[in-house]
Amino acid sequence: MKFYKVLNLDGTCFWGGFGVWSLPNGDKPGNWMPEIQGELSPCKNGYHVLDANQLLAWIGPAIFEVEVKGEGLSQADKSVYPQARLTRKLDNWNERTARLFAWDCEEHVLS
Repeated sequence: MKFYKVLNLDGTCFWGGFGVWSLPNGDKPGNWMPEIQGELSPCKNGYHVLDANQLLAWIGPAIFEVEVKGEGLSQADKSVYPQARLTRKLDNWNERTARLFAWDCEEHVLS
């Protein structure tokens, strides 16, 4: 299964949390984030990732594909894993496509 992570362009958290993710460089993925110890708990302990169906609710400045390790915990709106790394930035999501997406959403709501 493919997973995604929404972050600021510099790898910092966009939707809360703390830390800086190691960014991919060309074809080279980012470094693995340190393994989370203890019981996974959404919004408390673990690396939050999204599948394609969950992504729309968490849109932000940059979207990355993510590789995960270990046994995860899934919820309706996100999944949590003990270890993850960014494999590539989705370059087709940028400021222009974000604006077009917002206009499209507005058009559907207003009609």
